[in-house]
Amino acid sequence: MTRWSKLLGIDVTAKSSAGLDYFVEHSKLDPREQGAIRADCELLQRRLHYFKETDLRNTLELLASYYVHTEKVTYASGLHEVLAPFFLMGFRSFKSVYACFLAFVKKMMPRVFLREGSVEVSCKLLHTLLLYHEPGLCSALDARMLNTASFAEKWFLTLYADTIDVPLLLAFWELCLKENNVTLPHFFAVVLIKHHKDQLLSRKSPKEPARINLTELDLDQLDALCQEAITLQLQTPASFLQLIEALVFSQPQAQDLMVLNSHFSLSVTPEDMQAPKPGMVIIDLRVAAEYQKGHYPCSFNIAADLNITTGKEASSGQRSYGMF
Repeated sequence: MTRWSKLLGIDVTAKSSAGLDYFVEHSKLDPREQGAIRADCELLQRRLHYFKETDLRNTLELLASYYVHTEKVTYASGLHEVLAPFFLMGFRSFKSVYACFLAFVKKMMPRVFLREGSVEVSCKLLHTLLLYHEPGLCSALDARMLNTASFAEKWFLTLYADTIDVPLLLAFWELCLKENNVTLPHFFAVVLIKHHKDQLLSRKSPKEPARINLTELDLDQLDALCQEAITLQLQTPASFLQLIEALVFSQPQAQDLMVLNSHFSLSVTPEDMQAPKPGMVIIDLRVAAEYQKGHYPCSFNIAADLNITTGKEASSGQRSYGMF
């Protein structure tokens, strides 16, 4: 549709699929890779009845194969699920379908299907976001050996195409594009985990699949989840939002990966503190005398050398020292 062409900033008559006709006649993928694409497209018809039509299913396979060939990537199961919704937008040609799919991937998930993909990184970032916004829940998941990748990997691999029904999925994608909000899917994941924590924590075994089903979600519920995700986003240090974009949407530098792997919690830069996010608490660790000379407005002073005495130690005359 014209709306989606405008959202993605493309001309659907562009030459993004100019070589498609030649590919149909002359190019072939590795038989095993082609077989994997075909099998996935056939399985998709169980969830999306539109693809029971043989010609439509074959075209889905063709365009997925063409993407793998032209972008020189290894096929990852899930690529076909990102492509499939574009068949349902009313485009006049399959070349227009492909043009929009290609623009969407480059905008919203540019590194997902590359050899050095970003899905694993996104799962690590999700764990850090959980630790920051939902520390109790994060600890509970860790205690049950429930790795974020076990339920979030497919979210980031398909941008929720495997989880949300197509009409609502398109509404979610459209919101991300309209607001140019490429990191919203990461915060949406935090909200999903928060709202389904009982389901996740009730598993009897760490090996039990941890899948969150959103097929019964309606538009009002989706909007509420998105607004909650945007609120979390606004409460996150700007420096960490920049790190997410550096790691997921551009070629990450070595120092970016080091920051992710070495930091237990979100880092905060001086620039973040110039305009602190709602709900942010500032603790000044300097000694009281220095704090009194000047401090950040609304900050709390808990000196690093503060003596902390517990009830048991107080009765024995001992003191313990704590650093915050």
